[in-house]
Formats: sequence, C-alpha cells, structure tokens
Amino acid sequence: MATLKFLIQGKTRIVKGKAKYPPVYCRLIAGAGIDLKEKTGFFCELKNWNDKKGLPNNKDKTTKELKNDLIKLSAELMQAYNNDQAKGVIAIDRHWLRRNIDEVFNRTQPEQL
Repeated sequence: MATLKFLIQGKTRIVKGKAKYPPVYCRLIAGAGIDLKEKTGFFCELKNWNDKKGLPNNKDKTTKELKNDLIKLSAELMQAYNNDQAKGVIAIDRHWLRRNIDEVFNRTQPEQL
C-alpha cells in the first residue's frame, strides 16, 4: 500500500533582507522498492507547519489555501499512482512524481533538447 506524506526540510533563511521559507516536499512510499521525495513548489513558514499532520496549521487564509492545495495534490497523486499501477507502468520514479505534481497544478515542463 502506498503512502504519501508532506514534510519540510531546512529552515527559514534571510537573504538580502527577505525571509526565504523552506520548501514543502512530497514523499511517496510504496513497498520496499519505491521511496521518492520531490519538491512540491510550495513554501511554508516553520511556525505554521504541523509535523504530526504533515500539513500547515489553519492560522490564516494563506495557510488554509496551502493546506487545501496539498490535500488536493495528495488525492490526485494517489489516484495517478493507483491508475499507473493498474496499467502496469514500470517507471514510477522521481520524474514520474515531478511530472504528476506539475500536472495537478497545470505547470508546464521545460522542453528537453
């Protein structure tokens, strides 16, 4: 059975007088062979993150929107994983995870040369 978790790695840094918040990562674990981690493209302040739930706290509008986006991402990724497993897709790797994260939020991939 596959599990999907969100986590933050790093700490808030100050760069040129502005706060840079750590990225939110998505971790997909499925059996012994699949343990993937990829950035979601979102950032969250440490004080607004709940490590136990793996989601931001509902402190303000921004964190509520982030939480809703991550819940949506989780549901979409699990559906994509289950569909691809049923089809026998072999290449479930970091690239698969990155591509599916981008597809959920309609982000475009740069063209490969």
